Order: sequence, then structure tokens, then C-alpha cells
Amino acid sequence: MSARDRRGTSDQLLISRYCCEHIAGISMKMVFQMYRSPSEVLDLSIVVPVFNESEGILDFLDHLRFVLEKMSVSYEVLLIDDGSTDSTIEKLLTMNWLQCKVLQLGRNRGHQAALMVGIRAAAGMKIITMDSDGQHPPEVIVELVETQQRDNVDVVYAIRSRSQDLPFLKRFFSRLFYVFVKLTTNTPVKPGQADFRLITQSVRSELIENAGPTVLRIEIPQLRFPSRQISYVENKRIAGKTKFTRKKMLEIAFGFLYDTSSLPLRAASVLAFLLSGVTCLWIIVVIATFISSQTITGWASVMTAVLVLGSAITALLAIQGQYLARVYELARGLQTVRIRNEFTLGDNQGRSEK
Repeated sequence: MSARDRRGTSDQLLISRYCCEHIAGISMKMVFQMYRSPSEVLDLSIVVPVFNESEGILDFLDHLRFVLEKMSVSYEVLLIDDGSTDSTIEKLLTMNWLQCKVLQLGRNRGHQAALMVGIRAAAGMKIITMDSDGQHPPEVIVELVETQQRDNVDVVYAIRSRSQDLPFLKRFFSRLFYVFVKLTTNTPVKPGQADFRLITQSVRSELIENAGPTVLRIEIPQLRFPSRQISYVENKRIAGKTKFTRKKMLEIAFGFLYDTSSLPLRAASVLAFLLSGVTCLWIIVVIATFISSQTITGWASVMTAVLVLGSAITALLAIQGQYLARVYELARGLQTVRIRNEFTLGDNQGRSEK
């Protein structure tokens, strides 16, 4: 074989090798794109807890879908059904929206627990939490995303500036609730700062490390991530009545306190020391009266002291019992929230049992 022939053969081998490597590279790239996880391609996740919203859930989703499809971003919508007992699921089954997935919980676990289920399952680089009753306007999502991109922050809070159907008494109790939370947990929570916000994957990673119950309104500000705030006007409910009655707000407030602060235990310790001092003074008075041979007239004062001390001790034990109950539930896994079913709207065969 001549030198020219050997050189031609060598060139052909080089070309063949280049073509094979190039084709193999393309093939590997295609395989990687086919099997890479959704978290690498999704820009936005919308997490929406749902509880007995059958009357207005379809109108809300139509509005949300209209806004998201105009944004030119890859997204998913996660509806967390918090044990609805009405026809919410039946209404959802009539809708076709492949970007929307429903996660059904076995029973009602509360608004915060449902939010955390959605945050754990979210694959988007940005995660927005909002309510399903229509009071959180979907148009605000655009401003949340733009604010995060412009200022490069990890949290953007949507603060309610005013409401179209909130009566004076409820506004008063709502403001009182935020003052109570701020004073007892030492967290800068502003009135109107509900669960309408944007967080990034960095915030999500720290939230899911928390093994105990999570109160997002308090825990996210405590993480001290860079944040911004925007304001919005709250809409009227699409249908139905609010689930947050004054009694419910009071339960949530004390739940927040017990779950996020040791202030009641510290206050109980201070009160115990004060009562111990009063008891010592009372014993000194009794001894001095006995030595001076003067009798204490009547049982009223004695019974009053016994009742006051007994009531105080009972209250202290009740506070400690609240914390012990939470430790017990956490140790037994009673606060672990499990997904019973999940399915995509329009793909009912994909329904699964967990």
C-alpha cells in the first residue's frame, strides 16, 4: 500500500471515529434529556391546598390556568386535597389539565400540613403558595416572579393591603392575631402576611429539613433569607364561606405558639417562682400568727389561697402537657402526613395508591 493510500485510509478512520463519537454524544444527550428529572426543566410550581371548595374550584383553576399560560414558563400546579368531604374531587375529575396534579391526603391535617406536602413535592425552581378560594388573585403571580428575578431574593411576600369583603370585626381579630404572633414568637410578621408568597429551592431545602410541625408564616421569616414584599388587594371568595372562624384563628394562634415558641414554658417557670414566694410569705404569716397566739379567723382566706395555688398548678401542668403531647405525637409519627392518592387532571388512569 502506497503512502497516499495509507494517508487516505487514516483520514477515513479519523472521519469515521469523529462521526461515531458525534453520534454517540448526540444519543447520550438525548437519553439524558429523556430521563432527567422534572426539577431540571420546570421554572415554577404552584402549591394550592384545597378543602371543601367544590363550588368554586373549577372557576379558580380556569383563572389560574389563563394567567400561567400567558407567562411563557414551564410550570406545574399541585392541588393538595386536605381530606375534602364534599364533591371537590368529583369536580376536579371533570377537568383536563395535564400540568395540574392532585395529591389526596387520607384525612384533614390542616392548612399548614397541606402546604408542606406540596412544597416537598414541588419540582419548580420557584414555588408559589396560595389559597384556592379565589381571594389570592392569580395575576399577582406575575409580579411575584418579576420581583424575585429583578431583586434576586429567595422570598417574596404578598401582603394584603385591603380586602373587599372582610368585616371590621374580622379585620380587628386578624390584626390582633399578627400582633400576638409577633410578641410571642419574636418574629417580624406583618398584618396581612398570609400564605401567599414565592420561595426558591434554597428555602424549600431548609424547610423540609424540619422534622416537626411547620408554621410557614413564622418559620420562613425566621430563616432570614433575603426577601421583598409586594402588596395586593384581596378578592372576594368565589363561593362558599371562609374556614377561618374566630374560634379557628384562636386555635391556630395557640398552635403557632406551642409549635414555635417556648415562651409559655418560660412564663410558667416565672409564675411558679412567684407563687413559691407568695407561699413562703403565707407560711411566715401563719407561723407568726401561731407564735403570737392569735388564731386565723375563718376559712375563707385559707380556701382562697388553696384554690388560687391549685388553679395555678393545674394551669402550669396543662401548659406542660401541651408540649408533652406534641413530643408524643412526633415520636409516634402521628404528625407524619402521607399522600393516599395522586392523579393528573385529564389522566385518571394515572391514579395511584400510596
